[in-house]
Amino acid sequence: AQGAQGAQGVRAWHQGLARQKAEVEASVQDYRRLLLKSLKTLSQVKSALYDADERSMHLAKGAEVLLPEVWDVINSLLQGDLGQAAAMQSKAEEEARIHQDLKAKLRVSSAALEVETALASCDELRGRIEEVQSRLVEI
Repeated sequence: AQGAQGAQGVRAWHQGLARQKAEVEASVQDYRRLLLKSLKTLSQVKSALYDADERSMHLAKGAEVLLPEVWDVINSLLQGDLGQAAAMQSKAEEEARIHQDLKAKLRVSSAALEVETALASCDELRGRIEEVQSRLVEI
């Protein structure tokens, strides 16, 4: 009974670690998604500026026409996704460290689960041996 309680405790600890690891991974993915979205937006702005500069060779006006619009896009980006990503950066870095720690703890937890399972098997085998010994004594 005591072994079963220990195994349940180890399983609960293992499940808690796995759940915490999944939460950390999701948070890091959110941070990564915001950065990639921001990078894509900046790339689109860069392309628009190049296109406008290319057109300026044929027309009187070029990239300077787009500058107010570019400023609005970049300002919006800074206030939105990049601002949010910057706020998440230190948390994401800390969570990456936690993630590594959780991976190590999960390995230990998995090993502990294996030990608990082996101990339960040993207890079962010990019970069978005792049954056989008592039958042999009766014979």
